[in-house]
Amino acid sequence: MQTITRRGFVVGVAMLPALHFSVAHAQTSVSPAEARAIDAQQTNLPKFSTEDLARRTLERRAVDAAIWGMPMVSLDALRQAYYRDGKAKNGDIIWWPKGSTWKNQSLTVNTSLRYLYVFVNTKDDGPVVLDLPPAANGSSFLGTIADAWQVPLTDVGFEGKGGKFLVLPPDHTGEVPSGYIPVRSKTYNTFMGIRSILASNSTEDEQKGDALVKQIKIYPLAKAANPPVQRFVDMTDIMYDGLVHYDESIYTSLARTLNEEPVQPEDLQMMGSSSRSGLRRARSSSLMPRLRPS
Repeated sequence: MQTITRRGFVVGVAMLPALHFSVAHAQTSVSPAEARAIDAQQTNLPKFSTEDLARRTLERRAVDAAIWGMPMVSLDALRQAYYRDGKAKNGDIIWWPKGSTWKNQSLTVNTSLRYLYVFVNTKDDGPVVLDLPPAANGSSFLGTIADAWQVPLTDVGFEGKGGKFLVLPPDHTGEVPSGYIPVRSKTYNTFMGIRSILASNSTEDEQKGDALVKQIKIYPLAKAANPPVQRFVDMTDIMYDGLVHYDESIYTSLARTLNEEPVQPEDLQMMGSSSRSGLRRARSSSLMPRLRPS
């Protein structure tokens, strides 16, 4: 009796699909003309030049980059509106004391809420303090500190608690001074989104809420001994365009923000792909000119 080896069994199994095809083909009557037609269909598949394939690759990478970078691009849209429309500088508080109207063009805002937006940059200013007062007279806060990728770092104002939150840069190695709550960010740009919550909509409670808001202080730790006067910008009647525009500005925004931030290990693959496509660190995006029709 012939012994079937493991290799012979594997080879035999691998040949079954081909054997099945050969039998089926033999049982099907195909005229020479039909055979030529089938061959023509197979040879008439779309043909792409080297330039076509390079462009299709570029377009796929551009879409991948837009999807991957959207959290950063979306937050940068808020940041650019903060600078442009609010005429604000890092550490300023822009806010809507009468509640957000349609002029607050941010994603998912509630028109009945009083929002406060703050951007800080720890590369420019070093560690930055958010001095948030606790709830008082029925007024309180609730918000989040997030990094440039919109990764939440900590909630603030929860259960009416205040505190001195110290936002640290990614490369910070020093000790955290006593009395501060460390907030460790992987990016230099950081966003603080805070809601001012009132006991009611009465004029009296609104004034109490305003008074509590005015107690917030944001300043570099280096100036903790003599914090500068806090600047507030009332955005009630100002158009604030904080939405992403789905055009080539996505890549301008993405290149700008990537140039400002350290690369995270989980983003190395996308950074390599984007760099090959022209979205390079340390310079403006050269991706969009290559995507425009000639």
